[in-house]
Amino acid sequence: MEKPFYSVPSELDIMSFADRHFAPYQVKHGELIAETCPFCKGGESGDRGTFYVSLDTGQYYCHRGKCGARGGWVRLLRHF
Repeated sequence: MEKPFYSVPSELDIMSFADRHFAPYQVKHGELIAETCPFCKGGESGDRGTFYVSLDTGQYYCHRGKCGARGGWVRLLRHF
């Protein structure tokens, strides 16, 4: 049985996706930082800048303790 093939997104793929779904955002140290997490929306306190996407791999993670959403590029695309 063959393993499934998953391509790593290009930085341009990630930036284009972010323009449509995460704006506004910033880029620092190879990571895209969305103003609001698309999963928890910042929670009750409206936390900002907790959702990170690696521009190298497409892996994402929300640093908000009560959310903690994480996964890979394909999972992120499926969310939308």
